[in-house]
Amino acid sequence: MGPARGPGFTAGARRGDLTANVDVPATILDAAGVSPPLPPDGYSLLGDHRRHALLLERLIGSRRPSHKPGGRPWLQLKTSAGWAFWRDETTGRLHLYDRDLDPREVHNVAARHPQVVRRLEARMDAAADCADPCP
Repeated sequence: MGPARGPGFTAGARRGDLTANVDVPATILDAAGVSPPLPPDGYSLLGDHRRHALLLERLIGSRRPSHKPGGRPWLQLKTSAGWAFWRDETTGRLHLYDRDLDPREVHNVAARHPQVVRRLEARMDAAADCADPCP
């Protein structure tokens, strides 16, 4: 999320949290002091909640051609520890990127970090197959 100003935001404060588009409405409602009519999908950035991981997915019809008919959509897991992980469902190739050292995700380091790959693959699969509440 880009810079925000208004009630509840400390001038000049910066946070490096993982955020998603669904956090924007929750934050705006919180800043305005309005209770959401339904439970929000996101979290207010003014609250104490911090994401440890964020699951991204692209569905059929996206520009990403990695979705197999009858399979699951393309998924990527990003973590607050700085990792980005995804599995190419077509080739089975695993991708792991250190976003702190490689923010453009150019250098795949999956072969150098097999323990991280196993942990993140299990976490991604658990999150992709869950229903609310999710881990």
